[in-house]
Amino acid sequence: MGQPSQVCASRARPTTAHATTRSDGAQGDAHKDSTTTTTLEKDREGATVTKEGTETLQVHRNGHVVLSSPTNTGVSGAETASGAFPIFERFTSTTMTGTNPDGSHYSDPGVPWVSYFNGGDAVHGFDRGSYGSPQSNGCVELPPNMAAKAYPMLSIGTMVVVS
Repeated sequence: MGQPSQVCASRARPTTAHATTRSDGAQGDAHKDSTTTTTLEKDREGATVTKEGTETLQVHRNGHVVLSSPTNTGVSGAETASGAFPIFERFTSTTMTGTNPDGSHYSDPGVPWVSYFNGGDAVHGFDRGSYGSPQSNGCVELPPNMAAKAYPMLSIGTMVVVS
């Protein structure tokens, strides 16, 4: 089985972001750095990403899980970093470009429901044949229909805790 197409840039920023439209309608650069290291408290709003077993994203509100979906995180050589990160920029759709772990380059236009939380890593929609295992280039990929549901729940400052 060949390595799947990669989308996100783990630890390294994608080389460019084209024609991005932020959730507030403005145009802008999708990639900034984050250094926050706080954790998601039980009663706080946020998202958790579990990389063990079947990879899962859960969105929490008032101590309750309000959305749960299988997800894909980074493949070997482009692992999704563990830690707690605030969402710092959002786009309803953007083009993601960068370099895969094998050195090849990618350019994926129209990636939907993007919430950046750690450098070039983001929670976003992406069509795959399956979910629940490492398949991305560092991002947290959701089925597009689940990304559309998660997007309005993930605002600027929302914590994403990856473990």
